[in-house]
Amino acid sequence: IIDRYEILRTYFQFKDGDFVQVVEDNLELPFFHYMVDKLTEPFCQKKLIQLNEHLFDLEKGPLLRIELFSGSQEEHFLAIGMHHIISDGWSMKILNDEVARVYNNLIDRIEPDLKPLRFQYRDFAIWQNDLLLNSEWLEKQEQFWFNELNGVNRLDLPYDYQTDGEITFVGKSLNKEIHNWDKVHRNLTQQSLTCFSFVYAAIHILLMRLGGQNDIIIATPVAGRPLIELEEQIGFFVNTLPLRVKSDESLTVLDFAQSVQAKFSKILDYQLLPFNKIISLNKEVKSHRDLINVLMVYQNNESLDAKMKHIYSHKLEQDFNSAIFDLVFIFSPRESKLNLKLQFNTSLFDPATAEEIAGLIVSTIELMSTDMGIQLGEIQI
Repeated sequence: IIDRYEILRTYFQFKDGDFVQVVEDNLELPFFHYMVDKLTEPFCQKKLIQLNEHLFDLEKGPLLRIELFSGSQEEHFLAIGMHHIISDGWSMKILNDEVARVYNNLIDRIEPDLKPLRFQYRDFAIWQNDLLLNSEWLEKQEQFWFNELNGVNRLDLPYDYQTDGEITFVGKSLNKEIHNWDKVHRNLTQQSLTCFSFVYAAIHILLMRLGGQNDIIIATPVAGRPLIELEEQIGFFVNTLPLRVKSDESLTVLDFAQSVQAKFSKILDYQLLPFNKIISLNKEVKSHRDLINVLMVYQNNESLDAKMKHIYSHKLEQDFNSAIFDLVFIFSPRESKLNLKLQFNTSLFDPATAEEIAGLIVSTIELMSTDMGIQLGEIQI
């Protein structure tokens, strides 16, 4: 019988990565194993919130904390907390798959088979820093982004509350579903159009109607893993890019979505300049919110569904009350549906307004998907 708690220790011993380096530096990894009478979902949600509130020391580390709770009915709740500076969403898939692989190997009484990485995340960090010191490369990047953002105005949103410049990062979220997304996806594929471009176009159209602007900038994260060697690497590679698109109401939905796709492909050639450096090119801007107040995320990475032998697993979702942008649209395709999570800043929006915006974007996407030949000016919102 294998102690499930020891599986995690085994994984981080075999894993050829930065976490092993932590062990080599004689820093004690924070593993905690607790026995509890009964595991309930409210109990687990509470523990997730407490773990999220844990403060990491960026200078001393470690930047990883693992807690395992074992109940009396062969139930276990595993909570892994990592500072975002060493981990992104792609990393969670890697971690999930590799822990499951080690577990299954040990169940079969064989040595865990994890191929050594060709280089470490710290090697990538050094390479990126060296790249930023390349004056010729840096000049081309900065010139592109300066031209790209020159003359853009901050998006006018239907705020409920006015602030004196002090905006908190406190937020809430709500969820909506778009049905029959599998059919929409097939149709977009036949048109050689990505789901990301189509959904971005829908948000642009909605915000154009709400604010009366047709020159709109919305930020979006990119994976930041341009090399195949980075696909199995745990770390933070994500960058945020401002995507500025101008619309014309005479364009059809298809034409406009194609123009979004072409523009996004263009800025990907300049995706390695960090977001903070892009924003700092505008000397009048003190923070990203002065220039960009909306973020869109399209999560098309695989779900965390790696199987461990003889174990039934269930993933818990926890919404943390934060909002780094005024509005954040997060889309996740799940089977035949497209899930929308709308995060909104509670110092700027009333929940009723956020609910209305979420409903409007759902109806806009549904309308666009039924007739991609309709002109933007004919879309009624």
